[in-house]
Amino acid sequence: MVFVVAAFAAALVPLAARATTVTTLAGDGAPGIVDGTGRAARFLLPVGVAVGPHGDVYVADAAAQRIRIVSTDGTVRTLAGGGDDVSPDGWIPQAEADGTGTAARFSVPLGIAVAPDGTAYVAETGTGNIRKIAPDGTVTTFARGLRSPHQIALDRSGALYVADERLGVVRIPKEGGVPANARLGVPAPLGIAIADERGGEPTFFVSDRHGIVIIQGAQVLRVDALEFRRSGSLAIEGDEDIGSAYALTALDDRTVAFTDPRGHAVRMLRFESSTDAARLTAPAGLSDRVPAVAAATWIVAGSGSPADGGAFADGSDARFNSPAGIALASDGSLVVADAGNRRIRLVRGDDRRFPLDADRRWPPPRGSLDTYRIAYVGNSAVWWDTTWSTSIPGLAERALAPAVAAQTGKALELYAVRFIGAKLDAFASYVETLADTRLIDAVVLQLGDDALPVAGPLPPAVRDQTVRALSDVRTRLRADGVALLAGGMPSDIGIAPVEGTYLKLQQDALRPEFPGDEAAWNGMFRDAGIPSYDLWAAYRTEIAARRHEAIITSEDVHPTPHGRELIARAIEDALLRERPWSPSAGG
Repeated sequence: MVFVVAAFAAALVPLAARATTVTTLAGDGAPGIVDGTGRAARFLLPVGVAVGPHGDVYVADAAAQRIRIVSTDGTVRTLAGGGDDVSPDGWIPQAEADGTGTAARFSVPLGIAVAPDGTAYVAETGTGNIRKIAPDGTVTTFARGLRSPHQIALDRSGALYVADERLGVVRIPKEGGVPANARLGVPAPLGIAIADERGGEPTFFVSDRHGIVIIQGAQVLRVDALEFRRSGSLAIEGDEDIGSAYALTALDDRTVAFTDPRGHAVRMLRFESSTDAARLTAPAGLSDRVPAVAAATWIVAGSGSPADGGAFADGSDARFNSPAGIALASDGSLVVADAGNRRIRLVRGDDRRFPLDADRRWPPPRGSLDTYRIAYVGNSAVWWDTTWSTSIPGLAERALAPAVAAQTGKALELYAVRFIGAKLDAFASYVETLADTRLIDAVVLQLGDDALPVAGPLPPAVRDQTVRALSDVRTRLRADGVALLAGGMPSDIGIAPVEGTYLKLQQDALRPEFPGDEAAWNGMFRDAGIPSYDLWAAYRTEIAARRHEAIITSEDVHPTPHGRELIARAIEDALLRERPWSPSAGG
């Protein structure tokens, strides 16, 4: 049975991410079978990678018919496999023979997994066998009878799961023997990864030609590539594409990194399971009928475009050429078999945070008093279709951290808190409860017209009611020693004719819908005694510029990367003006 994720309340994302950088661990890009260190080594077609118990990287060099090991300093040696005559098309002839070291022969080794004791298991596509390699390089045949095995993974018990494109997901017990269909419901899998068990059930991530399937017990969640999108598939934040997933490595039971050989990229996927979403309790006023964003995906490194073609570049603007295998190293970096570039690459500093995380609805307990914490609370505009480093809270945290450290000696932490479709009473309830936890020092509250009880110009009675509600929030937070800053979010229709023009043409809505919302919000914050930031002023300056850069995307009502920078800067300026972290500042 396929479940579609529904209810979603709020979530938090801490800390800023490092810039993603890619380096080459081994290989110089030229074809060859050369052991050596770093760029002195050569590969023919590294396809599968796995990380051993001591941090060494095991490589299935498919065209060389060898299993290679790359140590942490980049030194490459051959563990098993032989044959010296490279054919004109760049392959060592495939063969099948057990033996030790170079006496063994392989037939197109694609997938590899390594047990905690250093035993390696290899999926051999040419024969349909699973081979077992002892730490001393002795090769034996572990299982026969598969048809087209690609990637493999070990579970906690030592059982082996094989993604066989013709047989489905196949389970082989620790003792070996006859493979059995694992009944995971993926008829033609290519890649597989297993996350640590939570609540007694492992999480399986399986890729096929259509996308990625996530299996948690009896629950099956499917994320399709855009060209294969079907009914019942999880919604992706911003409707981003997941590309063509091949090999996967689980970061936890909700997050998986994977290679996209067609798009020459390494990608990330994060999802919310329906069972987790069902445990959330929405604050008063938050409708449980609001559809949830169920998953988000983003490019970690590489172009992501098949039309760009493969290329090679290290650094923060890295390029790949048909990356195939992927594994998680003990230090958190990603190891990638860059097949087309014939190199083993390391991806470090990748951004793994985004707000759809039920377990982090509240900030974690303070380990010390050496942090100053700000919650940035609002609707979907506070975080949409972005990574932490390019998000509004991520940008603001990076800019404000030096000022906070200089005056208080503390590190700054911002948390993104997002409510979709919530009204003001829901925001007020959450913010007041959050302040009671004593886990937050300040709140930045961002409200749009969707938070008001009526659309259009506010009747005087409704305006007075809103001012009283905002004033009550400030009073409650002040009693808890929590500072409050607020801002209104301009309507996408009311900003300017040049913003979101495509959407307005589609909706026949070129005329401003709420021309008075600027004065309404700024006036209500002033009357409630809440310091505020003015996004309308920031937007007008940008809109009047000769070289105007879009603030709102042409696809939805969320801010563009430039729009996020404008919002972050307005929040930064207001916080630097108020300096709530100063000992002399009031609540």
